[in-house]
Amino acid sequence: MLLLKLATMKKKCLLDSFLEERENFGAWNFLVSSNGTKIPASSAVFYPFNLAKILPFRIKNYLDRDLTDPLMIHFRTINSCSDNCYFCQTKRLRCNEPNLDCQFLKKTILELEKSQVLGIRFDGLGEPFLIEKFPELIHLARTVGLITGVITNGTSKIEDIEKIAKEVHFIRFSLDAVSEKTYSSIHFPQQDDGLEKRIDNIKKFCKTREKHNCRCIVGAHFVINEKNYKEIFSFTKLMKGLKVDFVDFCLLKNDKMAVVKDLDRIKKSVEENIEKSRSLVDDKFHLLFRDSYFISKQKLQNYIDNNGFCWHSFLRPTINSYGQVVSCGKYEEEADFNSKAVMGNIKEESFLSIWRRKQNILEKFKSVFCQDFGPCYFTYFNYVVSWIKKEILLDSKVLFSRAIVKSGKVVRTFDKID
Repeated sequence: MLLLKLATMKKKCLLDSFLEERENFGAWNFLVSSNGTKIPASSAVFYPFNLAKILPFRIKNYLDRDLTDPLMIHFRTINSCSDNCYFCQTKRLRCNEPNLDCQFLKKTILELEKSQVLGIRFDGLGEPFLIEKFPELIHLARTVGLITGVITNGTSKIEDIEKIAKEVHFIRFSLDAVSEKTYSSIHFPQQDDGLEKRIDNIKKFCKTREKHNCRCIVGAHFVINEKNYKEIFSFTKLMKGLKVDFVDFCLLKNDKMAVVKDLDRIKKSVEENIEKSRSLVDDKFHLLFRDSYFISKQKLQNYIDNNGFCWHSFLRPTINSYGQVVSCGKYEEEADFNSKAVMGNIKEESFLSIWRRKQNILEKFKSVFCQDFGPCYFTYFNYVVSWIKKEILLDSKVLFSRAIVKSGKVVRTFDKID
């Protein structure tokens, strides 16, 4: 028992070193290697982890052993929601199959802790705070030393905000609006669970965090569409006033993961509002705009032709509410549980036994089964990994640092390169 406690304490210390500092979140835009190579990157690619410390470590592990455990699990542990967002791509995956019960989820969390998984992100096929005894799951994950994140719509059904604020490492509230009218036209929330109550939850969360000096990153998400684009700046201003750490904007995608063409008509206005919002950015408040992470179909095809496999899927697979281990959550959405995406089911065998079937894993991660879906914003992550892999192959001792690079010059680093 003592050895187990010491091992858990050691892992917690290790994980603390991987977490982003709140005040630096979103500020850095490059990885810089000790031999001077600058690799474009962003917190949006891999939050809430420290990309410079984790990725090279895992990639080197893969190069040495041809296999590595994932960094993070997307835990989609419920298939119901308190909203009915008109653009939601996951709601069509919901069915009448029962969700995994709380005891089984706890068992799975303990199993993940025994592997080299560093974190869990609860994001649901619906709303995570509707999961039975959800605060207990967060507490368990935190207790055993897993980085714990939550993607939520901020529902009024959040239980024990103070406890949650003390225990999660990362939480992002998906609001997409400032006015109740716009919010209702996008989210179609259940009765008595509107925007005002959800904004109040964010306020309570941030006040609790400040009161107890909790080391937790808080963000707010906004999917830009024709119904809400005029509220971009007012949303940014509101969220800064609530003292969240960042706002995360992305353009509405269609079923093929490409930007909806109808947004072309409002493109100029969107860009103007985003630029205006950037004026509110400072050392403690950041803005992420995920429009440039898409790559052209030609670049994607070149990637496939060169036998690449998806590192994002390799490092961040999904376990859904039915127990299926899916190599890519986005692929799951596009393929409607296509058998190529499903690796196994944790109701039938352990996660580790599914994951460590080496040949099975590598075949599942071939990017070729993404080519029918057009450019994927996760593929940008693959290019970041490719650069890191090249640097490590050239020199296994190469180190990386997060940095702000302006006009080709490093103006600040967050992790010193020895």
